[in-house]
Amino acid sequence: MKKTPENNVKKEIKDYLKLNGWFVRHNLQGIGCYKGMPDMKATKNGITIEIECKSKEGDQSDKQREYEQDLVEHGGHYLVVRGYEDIKRWEEDYRGSY
Repeated sequence: MKKTPENNVKKEIKDYLKLNGWFVRHNLQGIGCYKGMPDMKATKNGITIEIECKSKEGDQSDKQREYEQDLVEHGGHYLVVRGYEDIKRWEEDYRGSY
């Protein structure tokens, strides 16, 4: 994986989640892929979160915002994260839910 600020965030998030008992999968982008799909999914105790990793300066594309809106409207969990602290904060908010 090429060293970019966003890829560094992806690695940090993946490592943090795995250390905390989450099953983590990267979403592969390409032909036939749902436009705007986030970078990864993580599941723990029956709860799945979909995660878009961004650098400090990064912003979601319009398609990513549409995907987020569709997922949340259907009861899914979608996070835009810039570091493991964002995941940790989400976990604290949902403690006991998973």
